[in-house]
Amino acid sequence: MYAMQGRGDEARNIYKMTEDMEMKVSRENNSFKYETGVKQAQRLKEEGNAFFKQNKYQQALDCYLAALSCLPDNNDEELRFTLYNNLTLMSLKLQDYNKAIEYADQGIMFNSKDLKILFRKGRALSKLGRYKEALDYLLNKQ
Repeated sequence: MYAMQGRGDEARNIYKMTEDMEMKVSRENNSFKYETGVKQAQRLKEEGNAFFKQNKYQQALDCYLAALSCLPDNNDEELRFTLYNNLTLMSLKLQDYNKAIEYADQGIMFNSKDLKILFRKGRALSKLGRYKEALDYLLNKQ
């Protein structure tokens, strides 16, 4: 009976070691995926910036959207904010004012004090003829 118990303890120890190793590998893989996703997002953001400088707004917008999709769900809020800010500007340039407002709202969730994104949302609202809302929005946010 004691011999069986000893083997059971040994088996539990081996199982625990294996489980610990699997968790470590899992954490390392998630870290690798996160790093790869952020690096990919940064690269796509830079590509978008290059398109913007060439006045290729649709291509820039596509790069920024692709960059957002590379980011892990709840990390790198600064990069996420920058991408939403850039998407807001591209939407303004493409005269898609409703999308500009949507992107601005997403960005504002990450940084509600940034004057650029607040101005861009106000501009989109005014382009849609929502002047009072644009003025109220800017005055209330500042």
